[in-house]
Amino acid sequence: MKSFKEFTRVAAKIVGGVAGLVFLRAPFTNSGLALMAGSAVVGLACFAAYKWSEPDDEEADNSN
Repeated sequence: MKSFKEFTRVAAKIVGGVAGLVFLRAPFTNSGLALMAGSAVVGLACFAAYKWSEPDDEEADNSN
């Protein structure tokens, strides 16, 4: 499970970064509102996945 959570953290960072770039670039395109809304939703989902994949308190205590 640990490697899956690490993969989820990396994927959330990458996808969230791309969503952030799309959000910033969206006003300059023809379908800007749809892109802004979609990238905001994706960004929130990535934030939730990133928070979910944080190490548990027990796992952090055992690693020290």
